Amino acid sequence: MPRPGSKAFADIYSQQLGTRTYRLVHGEDVVPTVAPTSFGFRHLGRVLHCERQGRFDQANLTSDTSSDFPPFVSGVAKDLWDHLHEPLSAVLSIAARIKLATALLTGMGPSNMRTDPGGILIEMLPPRLRDHMPDRYIGACNG
Repeated sequence: MPRPGSKAFADIYSQQLGTRTYRLVHGEDVVPTVAPTSFGFRHLGRVLHCERQGRFDQANLTSDTSSDFPPFVSGVAKDLWDHLHEPLSAVLSIAARIKLATALLTGMGPSNMRTDPGGILIEMLPPRLRDHMPDRYIGACNG
């Protein structure tokens, strides 16, 4: 989820529900990075993060209800840096996604990936948007 409110809202929320609220973050999902903390927005609850295509593990659940993870600026800055300084890798990444989509269309893709049109379109998205898709979160919860 994005940062939903001000520091005052987050403080009140944390006092009443903070330790009973869980915020899952899969990979480098872009949505939890917005709205920026610099605009006064804060996250709620305890955060549980897993790496891209990893699994959520309750042992990694933080007890801190004031975590600002993931940060907005470093994620956007990394995307911009990669785009400007590694344009060839961006082209290769797009080519790899097209190859994967073609494999899924022909039934020769990985067995754990969706082969319906929606699933194939998801594979064409940039990684930080793919990480936000519900099937990625569901897959990270199933073990």
